[in-house]
Amino acid sequence: MSSNKKKNLTSDFTKFLMGGSQNESKAKAETNPQLDDEVTRSGVHDISEEETLEVTSFQKKQNGQLSDSKSEINTEKSVVQAEPEKTSVVKSSAEPFVAPEPVKVKSSDSEPPKSYFSSEAVIAQSAQIKVFEKQVEKLNNEVEFLRTENDRMMEENATLRKRLDTIESESAEVEKNLSTKIENLKEEKEILADSLRSKDSQLKALEVELEESKNQVQLDIRRIRRRERELENQIEIIKSEKSAISNSKDQTILELKRKIDQLLSDIETYREKGRKVTNRLESNEERIQRSVRALRLALQNLENESDSPIDIKKAE
Repeated sequence: MSSNKKKNLTSDFTKFLMGGSQNESKAKAETNPQLDDEVTRSGVHDISEEETLEVTSFQKKQNGQLSDSKSEINTEKSVVQAEPEKTSVVKSSAEPFVAPEPVKVKSSDSEPPKSYFSSEAVIAQSAQIKVFEKQVEKLNNEVEFLRTENDRMMEENATLRKRLDTIESESAEVEKNLSTKIENLKEEKEILADSLRSKDSQLKALEVELEESKNQVQLDIRRIRRRERELENQIEIIKSEKSAISNSKDQTILELKRKIDQLLSDIETYREKGRKVTNRLESNEERIQRSVRALRLALQNLENESDSPIDIKKAE
């Protein structure tokens, strides 16, 4: 398609230069930017604004060269003063070119022949045609370069879109993972809260048990003291009886001693039970204190963990 446009443009430029009329040259020079615009539009349909500006600047340069060629043609035409205007019709690029018929000019003996000027004009026109062909070829090369740059930029745009889609999918995955972690932390918080409530109920049960144990120990101590008093009274009675029956038989004395030993062993047994109960109370108190400390630490850790997801969410 670009080669056909190049041939059509060259044919139009040839017709324009072979017209021979100053008015036709001016009209053709004015319509030439439209041809350049047609060539530019045929090759640049997906070109950016910067590339279009470059082509436009090249058009302006080409228009300046056309103005220079027009001034040269006017200078050549000024030599032939008696040459009449010729009428030429610029046909479409698809029709064959028909050379205009030479115009006979009545010249005096001092004027040079018309063929002399025609040959020089043809040479100048052929040189200008070559210049225009080079300019058209250069323009086509620039159009191809701009097409290549446009394709490259479109490929880069597609690559950037793929990267953007990848980053968006990764961001969505990270947000999904973060929301999942937050939900898991909330569930762990609920589990720890339930565990804390269970520990509180256990602590209350232990406190009730401790209170009952204290009451039971107090009752046991009162019983032991009462038994001690009873035993002391019995000892006093035995002593009085011993003093009363000092002359009793040795068997009675031994029996009494045995009873005393039995009573003493009972007293020692009750004292041992009292010490065991006291030790049990102390161990229960220590266990309760350790449970309270453990619950406080668990509550503190729970509060720290409940604050950390908010910080993580703010950081994200």
